[in-house]
Parts: sequence; C-alpha cells; structure tokens
Amino acid sequence: MDINTIVKNNINVFKAEAIHDFFMALLNEISQTYLGDKHILPNKKEHFDYCFNEVRSNFLRMGVDLKIGIEGYNWIYDFFDVSFYSVKKDRSLINTILQTFDRIDIYNRKCNTKYIEVYNLFK
Repeated sequence: MDINTIVKNNINVFKAEAIHDFFMALLNEISQTYLGDKHILPNKKEHFDYCFNEVRSNFLRMGVDLKIGIEGYNWIYDFFDVSFYSVKKDRSLINTILQTFDRIDIYNRKCNTKYIEVYNLFK
C-alpha cells in the first residue's frame, strides 16, 4: 500500500500491525484448542468465543485495545465459520488462512481495498 493510500484512509501503522497480529494469534488459538469436529462443531460459537476472548485478553494485558465492536466481532466470527469451522481441517487449511492474513496487511499493494474494509471494522 502506498503512502498516499495510508494517508488518505487515515491508517495508523501500529494499529494495522496490531490487527494483523490479532488475526494471527486468533488463528493460532483456534487451531491449537480445536479438539475435532465431533467435539467442537456442536459448540463452535462457544469455542470461538473462548478463543476470541483469550486472545483479546492477552492483547489488553499488553496494553493493546483494538476496540472491536459488534460489527468487527461478527465479521471475524463469520470469517472463521466459513474458512475454518465449515471445512475439512488439515495443515493446508491453516496455511491457506495464514496466507490470507499475510495478503491483508498494510504493506501489500494488491489487497488495499479489502484491507481498508477490515481495518475500518476496528474502532
């Protein structure tokens, strides 16, 4: 993303990197605590909430409050529902999701509109 796009959209680089780190930490928490479809899918919302709250608490302890509103929370839940909970899980799935987050970052010029949309979900 070029400097004009960053300035025009009032993007804070610290916040952008924190959002990226939040998604990576959330993906790690979800995949590390996932006990399998049989155990998790009936309670996927509870599993997601546990992981989300755990990661959010860790960020708050580090002094980083991303101020994720209900719209941001719903977007993140929907993303993981479609990209993780609703598909067969294997290492390639995790790698694909990681690549998605790597593409949606402040330094990637090819994804700036999608990135700005995600960035704006965080107050």
